[in-house]
Amino acid sequence: MTPIILICTIAVLCVLVLLLISRLSTKSHKVAQPYVLKPSLFSPAERSFLGCLDTVLPPNFRVFAKVRLADIYNVQKTPDRSAWQSAQNKISGKHVDFLLCRVTDLSPVLAIELDDATHEREDRRKRDLFLDEIFAASNLPLLRFKVQKAYRTEDIVRRLNEAMK
Repeated sequence: MTPIILICTIAVLCVLVLLLISRLSTKSHKVAQPYVLKPSLFSPAERSFLGCLDTVLPPNFRVFAKVRLADIYNVQKTPDRSAWQSAQNKISGKHVDFLLCRVTDLSPVLAIELDDATHEREDRRKRDLFLDEIFAASNLPLLRFKVQKAYRTEDIVRRLNEAMK
């Protein structure tokens, strides 16, 4: 084989290897995503309720939505790592619909859950009982409102005032 043909063959092989490497690295970065953007952060009922809260709350309160229990509560330290992890797992995947906090220090004042028809299922009843227990134990009021097409601001104000006394 003449030196020119050998050099050309090696050059072509190098280009092919580089193209192959480029294709493989591009494919590894393009992983199919199972995630689809939701059209809204809130259900219509949650959005309606938030609108009512926004109109009735005094300026010294701020509303946060979809707050994880793990953002509200810490699990007490324990030498039993397994027990700690189990307790952490119970709160890490759960959230409350709304959390009212003081503007000055963002300390929690009251939590709100909107209960729709799914709350009649057995698994949801157990979850709701767990929420009721954890909030009662920490003396943080948890208000439950039935999901409605529209909310009366007077009813919301009355229940908020009763719970925050």
